[in-house]
Amino acid sequence: MIDGQIPGMMMVPCFSTEEEFRQAHQEAKFGVDCGFMGAYRDHLTGLHIVASCAKSYVLEHFEEVEDWSGLDVKVTDSTGETVHYYKHRDSHENWADTTIAQAFREHDEEMKRKQRPVESVTEPVLDPSDGDFSITINGRDHMWINDEAVVIIADYIERNKR
Repeated sequence: MIDGQIPGMMMVPCFSTEEEFRQAHQEAKFGVDCGFMGAYRDHLTGLHIVASCAKSYVLEHFEEVEDWSGLDVKVTDSTGETVHYYKHRDSHENWADTTIAQAFREHDEEMKRKQRPVESVTEPVLDPSDGDFSITINGRDHMWINDEAVVIIADYIERNKR
């Protein structure tokens, strides 16, 4: 994960010809050669279903996590504000005294100042009538949070439950 978000395609392949480009993408796991709108809609629907399953999972298992301090998530709620919860870990240790090392040290110091480690996750609420999901992190209520945050929280629970 990168800065509390789920990364998509990290490396975009490079092709020499349009034919190589077309062939590689059509042969990929989600490749299509027609029915583009339907395929795209199906993938968006799939994302929604995965997030809905994650909401149920969080409701059922959130109490099984003892230590939330490693959770790195950006939560956007009904206010439109995005809050980044994370505990900073230094990016580089034992670097020689170079300009690059100094830049990383300064970045690490700023990230330490801004860090907002998760101490508690409580009161998850699912509105089954429309799928809205709310949760309290460190005593702060987040109403109707974004699906990506729910998926990240569910993944954290899955990896850290007793």
